[in-house]
Amino acid sequence: MIDVFLDISFIYGNAEDMPHDNQSQSIIRLSNGTTLYLKEVEQFIVLICIIKEKNFDRPFLIDHNIDVFKEGLLRILKHYEKMMKKIL
Repeated sequence: MIDVFLDISFIYGNAEDMPHDNQSQSIIRLSNGTTLYLKEVEQFIVLICIIKEKNFDRPFLIDHNIDVFKEGLLRILKHYEKMMKKIL
């Protein structure tokens, strides 16, 4: 799924350094009723969810939860960065 995401991003993305942004996502629906949902969290971090098709009726709720996860992750990374600066 990551390879497909990157290939499509390079083909259809803009011509800047990175052909995707923090709104980049990919949705792949499988024949067994499962959906793979990829959402970029940060430049080198993506979150891939495996969701039953019947539960994917409101993707905006999934996006909201991913945004909350992203905010928490960024706070952890900033705290970690501060700690590393103190140590070094």
